Amino acid sequence: IAGDANLDGLVTTGDAVAAVGFALERTVPSEKAFEAADINKSGKITVSDVVGIINIALDEELDARTMADNANNFLTMDGAEVSLMNSTTFVGFQMDVTLAQGAVLNGVELAQRAAGLTVAYNRVADNTYRIVAFSTDKAVIQGSEGALFSLNIAGNSNVTVSNVEFTDAAARAYALEMAATTGINSGVAGAAA
Repeated sequence: IAGDANLDGLVTTGDAVAAVGFALERTVPSEKAFEAADINKSGKITVSDVVGIINIALDEELDARTMADNANNFLTMDGAEVSLMNSTTFVGFQMDVTLAQGAVLNGVELAQRAAGLTVAYNRVADNTYRIVAFSTDKAVIQGSEGALFSLNIAGNSNVTVSNVEFTDAAARAYALEMAATTGINSGVAGAAA
């Protein structure tokens, strides 16, 4: 069953939680669980699949269109604070943050404009952490600019951001690429779920 990431025969928010574990690489899905969780058939489990599973659990229709978006969406960093300027309404995001050698990520704090999201993170490589934030009830990132989250880092706070994906309420993926170590900018929409 599409969306049944925990293979219990039903699609519930429990499947979204399982997909978050797959996206964060906390758990490795079986081939069958991976196929069920990969809603947009991108070959990887991301925040867009999580939102797609939530849509199925809530009996929402998925928008299967591929989308071309000319909107400008930008991420910038000031120290350990990441800000978003957006013209698209997003309900979730994920990204990898790589810290300087010896630094440790002690926490991720969502800013007020993202307060309706749930955030989780996990170390996926030596100095790299994956952050996934999503809404279970269609809460959106509020406003069109400002702080999105801040990182609580012990040690050197030099951060590189990569593998950035945002998702809208229809589970469409928006890939944002890093322009420089101190900022990211893009307006390119990815494949739809």
